[in-house]
Amino acid sequence: LIDDHHAISMCRILARENGLLLGGSAGLVAYGALQCLYGSSAKSVLAIMPDSGTNYLDTLYDDRWVDEKQIKLYGVDAMRQDLQASDFKRSRPGVDAEHLASMSY
Repeated sequence: LIDDHHAISMCRILARENGLLLGGSAGLVAYGALQCLYGSSAKSVLAIMPDSGTNYLDTLYDDRWVDEKQIKLYGVDAMRQDLQASDFKRSRPGVDAEHLASMSY
């Protein structure tokens, strides 16, 4: 499972580093896509971002709200370390990450 800390951190990283203003669901999808990549030999993955961050300016992107909710924000290096340390294949019984990464629709 992907927690709020990683999903919100991903939203903020993508906003800061790439200019993408995404909602929490999109942050979750982006982190999950990276988990899939780190857990396989695939070189790319397609992720569809389901929401925009415009409705979350007073929550996910508000430092005071993040502090009140005790959300721990991770930086790029910490996220990379977490992804490298995670074992996507073992943590998702029945999911073959290489197969998922190679599928195209």
